Amino acid sequence: MTEGDVEVNGKTTAATETQELDKKIIKQVEYYFVVFNLPRDKHMQELIKNDDGWIFLDEITKFKHLAALSTDTSVIAKSLTKSTNNIVEGH
Repeated sequence: MTEGDVEVNGKTTAATETQELDKKIIKQVEYYFVVFNLPRDKHMQELIKNDDGWIFLDEITKFKHLAALSTDTSVIAKSLTKSTNNIVEGH
């Protein structure tokens, strides 16, 4: 690893690539919860009903578009801490 590199999904990646991945993850997860998607998404509605309005990160990592970016919950969680929309709460 050189200066500015980080490890993502077990691979050494340039920091700029990681920043791009962060942006893509944030954009995808935020899309799942936007006003025009959530009311139409039956699967998301069921997940919300099952746990008092919460959807666990390990559930959304199973979604096809997010899984194409990463299935590593620690990578996704770290990316989502950079979101400005406050859609994530850590426990």
